[in-house]
Amino acid sequence: MCSSRIGILGGSFSPPHNAHLALGIFAKDQFDLDVVFVIPGSTISLGKTEKPIANHHRYNMAVLACKNVDFFHVLDCELQNNPVYTVQTLKSLRKKYTRAELFFIAGADNFKNIDSWHEPQEIAKLTSFIIAPRNDFLFEAFDSLKKVGTDTKNIFTLDFPRIDVSSTMIRERLRKDLGCSYLVSDAVLRYIKINRLFKED
Repeated sequence: MCSSRIGILGGSFSPPHNAHLALGIFAKDQFDLDVVFVIPGSTISLGKTEKPIANHHRYNMAVLACKNVDFFHVLDCELQNNPVYTVQTLKSLRKKYTRAELFFIAGADNFKNIDSWHEPQEIAKLTSFIIAPRNDFLFEAFDSLKKVGTDTKNIFTLDFPRIDVSSTMIRERLRKDLGCSYLVSDAVLRYIKINRLFKED
């Protein structure tokens, strides 16, 4: 994998849903990625007050969600006792895969706030960015990435359909005992039911 093209798909994955997987699949196909690392993130989550569920549950659900896609690889590198920032993860991957090209995949609504991330200028030096248009934030995301020092040749737009599915919406439906089939994989839904997740605020 030394000279490969690596996609990085992070998130709270609380729970992982089918739009997350579609994002990775579309990015893999459009940008000829060799592998997509799916990384459940640190419990730090800017702008969100709801605390994610236990790390091991988020990791297990990500593994179940990705089990039938051979180019998805779930990493637990951010699931530590102390917060692990994106810049730390990227530095670790850069050190391990010295000749690889890194592509950070996320929606425009995430990248528009990149100036609030930990060491955003350093992040801009470590990876290219694949932006999925979302909620009309595409141009704002481009501007934010350029402001933290990202070269425009390292910013790419993903041809991705609008899919208004979010983990927040799914949690709300689960708490109301509403169906989530076709939003979340059957394996993840079974795991949620067995472990009685998302039953309380």
